[in-house]
Amino acid sequence: MNTKDTGGPAFPLQGSCGTVWEHNGMTLRDWFAGQALAGIVSMQGICWEDEPNGAAAVAYKISDMMISERTKQ
Repeated sequence: MNTKDTGGPAFPLQGSCGTVWEHNGMTLRDWFAGQALAGIVSMQGICWEDEPNGAAAVAYKISDMMISERTKQ
């Protein structure tokens, strides 16, 4: 069972009853990873074409660190 902290929904929508949060989309972890990935692949001098999964793995490691740091506050 995966118990990874995802940080919850990235863009929650308030439900019709006003108190329930509905979300059908990416988690905050996915959002952070996507933002990190954009920075990673834009770095000069680094080519990820031969190992694209490596860039994604690094992006999720950064995302996990961001989630961890966020929960310290």
